[in-house]
Amino acid sequence: MLPPLGEQRKVAAILSAVDDAIEAIQSVIDQLQVVKKAMMAELLARGLPGRHTRFKQTVIGEVPEAWQVIPLAQAATVGNGSTPSRQRVDYWSGGTVPWLPTGKVNDRVIQEADEFVTEKALSECPIRLLPKGTLLVAMIGQGKTRGKVAYLAIEASINQNFAYITPTPLVSSWFLFAYLESNYERLRSEGRGSNQDALNCGLIKQWRIPLPTMAEQEAIAAAMLAADERVDAETRSLAGLRVVKSALMSVLLTGEVRVIPDEEVGA
Repeated sequence: MLPPLGEQRKVAAILSAVDDAIEAIQSVIDQLQVVKKAMMAELLARGLPGRHTRFKQTVIGEVPEAWQVIPLAQAATVGNGSTPSRQRVDYWSGGTVPWLPTGKVNDRVIQEADEFVTEKALSECPIRLLPKGTLLVAMIGQGKTRGKVAYLAIEASINQNFAYITPTPLVSSWFLFAYLESNYERLRSEGRGSNQDALNCGLIKQWRIPLPTMAEQEAIAAAMLAADERVDAETRSLAGLRVVKSALMSVLLTGEVRVIPDEEVGA
């Protein structure tokens, strides 16, 4: 049974107001992403504001004269993983070692694993437990996956379609993450293969990166993390509003909670 028209309009107005708030927060998130992208492009090409006055042309474009430009292999260890045989129950059953398929790159900052292998698999298969701060690059994929990078916030092993990049003390993990993420399209375009476009460890090792001082690297990384924190805060607010909308729809559209039409308030 439908409620009176006035009550229907009141319910619609309430839900519309929540939709407006959701749209406003989404707009803020979109704008923050645009600002972050522009800010990182500037910082990664010209350094901290006011820090540099002399610049030079390099294979990766114009950078501050004081910066080095080096192959990634000089600043990190690069390799890939493997998938232990699914036929070997002793490699998977009761496993406690985090193991990541390539799809986990979409987490961006990987905080947990969905699959685990055993210590036996770790010792007998060509996989290794990677330290926190390692970066992971997806090497294959026709969609958006190839060229995406994730930051490993846990110790984990990976499959063969991931390349791992474990930085040396020369480079900040977060700075390198910021640089690779900001150059997603260029990194992705490096992929090539006979059957599908693909990256490989050799290409990634040759990838040129800028190398500011560690202090400047950390300052640039801090700017990225601050922008990420703002986006994350707005994203949490958005998720909260969506929960509120779902709850309101559940009680208002079923009549569990009734509302008084505006024209009846104070009557």
